[in-house]
Amino acid sequence: MIVSPDRTQIYDDYIRNAWHEHDTWSLRAGKVARHGRILTDDTVISLEERKRDPFYQEFCTRWNIGSFTAWTFNLSGEKWAYTLMGRRGSESTAIDTVVYRRFIEAADRAALLAAAKGDLRAQGLAEGLELGGRPTMVLDHGGRVSFATGGAEALVGQGFTILQGRLHSENHATDFCFRQLVLRAQSSRPGHPRNFLIVRSDGRRPILAMPVHLRDHSLHGLPGARILLMLTDLNEAKKPSAAALRSAFHLSSREAQLAGWLSVGDTPEEAAAKMQISVHTVRQMLKTVFAKTDTNRQAELVGLLGRVLSSTSDGPS
Repeated sequence: MIVSPDRTQIYDDYIRNAWHEHDTWSLRAGKVARHGRILTDDTVISLEERKRDPFYQEFCTRWNIGSFTAWTFNLSGEKWAYTLMGRRGSESTAIDTVVYRRFIEAADRAALLAAAKGDLRAQGLAEGLELGGRPTMVLDHGGRVSFATGGAEALVGQGFTILQGRLHSENHATDFCFRQLVLRAQSSRPGHPRNFLIVRSDGRRPILAMPVHLRDHSLHGLPGARILLMLTDLNEAKKPSAAALRSAFHLSSREAQLAGWLSVGDTPEEAAAKMQISVHTVRQMLKTVFAKTDTNRQAELVGLLGRVLSSTSDGPS
């Protein structure tokens, strides 16, 4: 909490330049504070230490910050600490301490509600992504799986497991990516986690993992949801809705069926076998499909159908 007319700019600097990860006073206050006790400047870090500390000499000097107060509270089963920052020369008084004690209960409730709001919003996003065909997990501030959709839970055991709440894989490359994801969840620094592959041990195609870092300046510093991890099973081919193909390109039912099989990588011969017709009939039908979709080659047709798939899908073939 920053008491200053410039609080927006100060907070932006505090987060953008990762001072929250090097805030010596707050980090130490969180370790030594006891429930119900209000800490002030000299009880946490000495004046001599401040003269050598980059946080005090750079960040605090830039914004004329020199007064600190802190207290702890319990949230999500963990101990957290507030830090109240004030201008230089505005050290806490006995009257201030009385005000802080009145404020603590309301601040604790506000933090609890804000953290719950962040978790519920992340779960809603995950469930929406699942409806769109993206099984999704939510990772919290410690890199632990706090929520998983039904589709994501069904993938557990296929190249990865959840041990003590965290993702784990026997494949070293995949497990390294999981560990990096934990570090990303624990950090609030700007930057997007990279996509990676979850390698299966049975030789099947891997699972594509696409993490997205949740950011909300109003919730920085609170526990809860930090990362949405979307999963795509590359072993599970999907094809566009036959109804969508008929509507979009005026294909017949059989032409739409053929287009669907080609979209998941089948050759004309494989499609013919599945449709129980001759390859010659498939090739003639394919010419009609090319004409109706304004394409000339199978690769071009598959690319077009992939764009249709992004908006509607029949699910697994």
